[in-house]
Amino acid sequence: MLKIKNINSKLKPESSGLQIRKLIIRKLTSSSKTGIDAISFPRGPKVSYEDYLTKLYHFINKKNDKLNCLIHLRHKEEVIKRYKNGSISSKNNQNIEPPLVLCVKDNISVQGSPNSCSSNSLYSYEAPYNATCVDLLEADGNLIIGKTNLDEFGMGSTTTNSAFGSTINTFRTSEGNLSSGGSSGGSAVAVAARFCNASLGSDTGGSIRLPASWCGVVGFKPSYGQISRHGLVAYANSLDTVGILSESASVAKRVYGK
Repeated sequence: MLKIKNINSKLKPESSGLQIRKLIIRKLTSSSKTGIDAISFPRGPKVSYEDYLTKLYHFINKKNDKLNCLIHLRHKEEVIKRYKNGSISSKNNQNIEPPLVLCVKDNISVQGSPNSCSSNSLYSYEAPYNATCVDLLEADGNLIIGKTNLDEFGMGSTTTNSAFGSTINTFRTSEGNLSSGGSSGGSAVAVAARFCNASLGSDTGGSIRLPASWCGVVGFKPSYGQISRHGLVAYANSLDTVGILSESASVAKRVYGK
């Protein structure tokens, strides 16, 4: 899907005393029914996703205040409109597989949505176009619901250096909150918290692999150049790579493309 063939909260700077700790990988199984796992997905040739998104958004709004992994939720009407536009031309429009629910790191352009890079300097900036990877995912008939928190401009490894505040790992210990890793910590926690099936992140020196290991989700950093960087805010052009954080290897494969 993504592989290149032929090749509205007020921003408040916040310091954090979160513990930095590597954790054992866990498996996200259907035995713990919560979030997207607990909401019946509509099926059929003429289904409406409005009720589904209403229930999912209600769950996200309850949980996200604590986790702070999503910094922007798209309007349901916009999500459904984009889905319909994409599914018209999608080869997967036979409901063999339901669409994936996806989030996108807030340094990757989603047209009409904020692209703040978790920085006050881009507080009011909205992306005028889609990143190529976002276009491909929407064209394949998937639901992109929001943007995720990150270290400002991707410069960090804990997702604590954000104008939106720190993202909190879904793991808990008796010693307190744990870091989600970074800089794609918001994308990792959104998957672990069951807000979505997968998220897009970016990796320059470990920014997908690190939060994936800390949050117990699957992280996939493709080889440099396998996914287009068009629409990704640059950190280091010769190293930046768009990648995937997901609930399973099979979902990561589906996002990336066979």
